[in-house]
Amino acid sequence: SGLVGDVEGASQEFANQAEVAAVTEHYKHAAQSDLARIMQHGREEQGKYGQLKAVLDPIVGICICLNTLVIFLRLEYDGYQTAVRLGIEDPGLWPDMDSVFTFTQHFFCAVFLLELILRLALLKWTYFYSTDWEILNVIDFVIVLAACIDLYVIRHLSLGQQSDLVIVRIVTMARTIR
Repeated sequence: SGLVGDVEGASQEFANQAEVAAVTEHYKHAAQSDLARIMQHGREEQGKYGQLKAVLDPIVGICICLNTLVIFLRLEYDGYQTAVRLGIEDPGLWPDMDSVFTFTQHFFCAVFLLELILRLALLKWTYFYSTDWEILNVIDFVIVLAACIDLYVIRHLSLGQQSDLVIVRIVTMARTIR
């Protein structure tokens, strides 16, 4: 009777182990299937991002260079305005440049904001931590955010006074190094 009980217990134990193995195998296959589906989705998203990146990077690079040139011209214009106030230069050599610089500032801010929105829409939070360049992505995010806050919030709060966040200009010019 002891031997029969041991055999019955062992066969029950074996049946339980077989059920556990079958369930484990089922979940293992389900997890592999889910992982394969997730990886496929990730490859599709990377493919979409790769296509966008191939088009967007050169355009944004050109815009960064043009924006840097405009910032340099603005600095030159500010120097000219100072020389006019000091009586060193004659007024009227740079007519209507304030409106030109305002337009270009809005234009480039909109371009860089659109770029950021597109990248965030495709990459979501991985934009900030998925590449070797994530610190530059964070810096880009901060630059665009600071430029928008300067252009659309601070200037309206300063009631017509020029706010000019000089640090935003300097960091924007630093984007050309990237």
